[in-house]
Amino acid sequence: MRYVLNAGQNLDKTDIDEIIEKIEKTYPEGSEVVMTLAERFREEGKEEGMKKSLERVVQKSIIKGLTTEDIIEITGLSKEEIENIRKRMLI
Repeated sequence: MRYVLNAGQNLDKTDIDEIIEKIEKTYPEGSEVVMTLAERFREEGKEEGMKKSLERVVQKSIIKGLTTEDIIEITGLSKEEIENIRKRMLI
């Protein structure tokens, strides 16, 4: 299982099929474990996508000259989160 966590984006379909097969052989409830993992990864992907989208909204708001207070009201983020995004824009 450590292989999966360290492989990152280097997995191809064959690797994934092999991992699924190993999980199904290792765990009696194999396909349920695979589906649980798939659902978890899907949710993590959605969360990451939402974070990136929200960061883009903050960046565009900063570029447009909105105040930090306005951005807080629009996004619900904290002042510190917005300032961190602002700092990353300068790098």
